[in-house]
Amino acid sequence: MSKSEHQAVERGREAWERLKADRTWEDWMLTGTALTIGRDECLAATHSNDVGDKRYRNAFGSWMDENGFGDMDKGERKHLFDCMEHRAEIEAWRATLTMNVRLSLNHPRSVLRRWTVSTSDGHQADADSPAGQRRQTLKDTNRELQDRLDTAEKTISDLERGQDHLTEGRDWTWQDAPEDIAAAMFRLYPTKAVRVASAILTLSKSTTKKPTARSRVKVEEGV
Repeated sequence: MSKSEHQAVERGREAWERLKADRTWEDWMLTGTALTIGRDECLAATHSNDVGDKRYRNAFGSWMDENGFGDMDKGERKHLFDCMEHRAEIEAWRATLTMNVRLSLNHPRSVLRRWTVSTSDGHQADADSPAGQRRQTLKDTNRELQDRLDTAEKTISDLERGQDHLTEGRDWTWQDAPEDIAAAMFRLYPTKAVRVASAILTLSKSTTKKPTARSRVKVEEGV
């Protein structure tokens, strides 16, 4: 990110912290600007133009965590992105409202619903009607299921990445029996484990001078 984009993300992060305590429309817009920068950056990084792409979702989820937005509700984020997409029209509409209405109408979901209804010329069912509420409930349920799927996929991905490297202390220690060390290596990398065993056997038969037990202790102790 450029310096100006870093500053915008930082302002967005600060705004999100304020929003948690006292939510205002201005802070929502700062937060939305930061998320838009993050979204565009992750789309470019994953060479994707689809926010439903798994690679993008994983990248954006990591970006959210790294930049302090990880605790934002995904439904809330969706409404915020919708508001950002129509920001100019919404800002113009908000300017026609009385001050007390503007001050009380801050959350993206409420703003988006009121703006949609106000500009629909009566052709769209009122979002507060029973039919509108049922549709919203279905949307929320679908979004929750997708969120759970995303979380499960991220957990699986994290577990898979955790097995990318065999490390001392996590998979084995030098205090383990040779059989246990060999089993750990073979479990994760069977082909390489066989090659390592062969290389060790070759070295053991070599005439090259082996380190003494005392020198090995010094090396292990960092002397």
